[in-house]
Amino acid sequence: MNYYKRHLGDFAKDTGHLSMMEQGAYNLLLDRYYATERPIPDKDAHKVTRANTKPEREALAAVLGEFFKRDGDVWRHSYADRVIADAAEKAEASRNNGSKGGRPSNASKVPRGTEPNGNPSGSSQETQQVNHGLSKKTLATTPLSNNQEKTKTPRGASALAGFDAFWLRYPKKIAKGAAEKTWAKLRPDEVLQAAILQAIDAQAASPAWLKDAGQFIPNPATWLNQRRWEDQATPASSQAAQINTDGLWANFRTCNASGSTSEHAEVNHAAKMLGGWTRLGETSSFGISQLRKAFDDAVRSYRAAQ
Repeated sequence: MNYYKRHLGDFAKDTGHLSMMEQGAYNLLLDRYYATERPIPDKDAHKVTRANTKPEREALAAVLGEFFKRDGDVWRHSYADRVIADAAEKAEASRNNGSKGGRPSNASKVPRGTEPNGNPSGSSQETQQVNHGLSKKTLATTPLSNNQEKTKTPRGASALAGFDAFWLRYPKKIAKGAAEKTWAKLRPDEVLQAAILQAIDAQAASPAWLKDAGQFIPNPATWLNQRRWEDQATPASSQAAQINTDGLWANFRTCNASGSTSEHAEVNHAAKMLGGWTRLGETSSFGISQLRKAFDDAVRSYRAAQ
């Protein structure tokens, strides 16, 4: 690929916590990934990022662990794989259309000022036919135009806007399909989404949700159906609400990057609640800050249960 789109707001939100060295490593990895349209070989990762010193290699390991997923001898980036697959599909469709286009050979029999297709010279249909006649080489190397970039929104995508953030934040991961249907039916706007997330934060610290390791937390679909974000949460003790998890969070990131189990029971519990040690590398769509909040809630619920 000759280029790839970068949404500056989303990119800044998801990488704002990175150091300058980590940011540089991430940019170099993405550039190589899109340029070659292939995952990053593990043996070449330090060459791609020019990571020669110990701090540079540590920055590389942190970025790979957070944003990429190990697959055998290579590192994969799930979002980049989807973008590359979409671009290949568009190019193939353009080649197929081009093989069916082109002008008739007996153009001399067409009246002056009229193209072989019966349209006036310079018409939009003529332009479309010419574009369809692009060679395979041109289609494979020319960036997509603005018109080609406009694709239809997948069915149901708008109805599920904000659901990923809700699912990450909600502490009880059960019956996701039912929760998606309820969310799509509710179709909350941005204001209501913010209110729902705030309510989850407040209720996650309440005695009812902390009791017996979260046994009394409603299923997510039930919570949405009953509009439980409108409930008045009873705050837990100030001691439970002020747990400092900075050290545990740093340990979680280190273990996630190396794929090892933590020596802290709270960290292992949080990793399980968040979907396993690879979860940190799959959060680019909703942000590291939301993952940190879910991690803190998991640690808090574990300690409350002890």
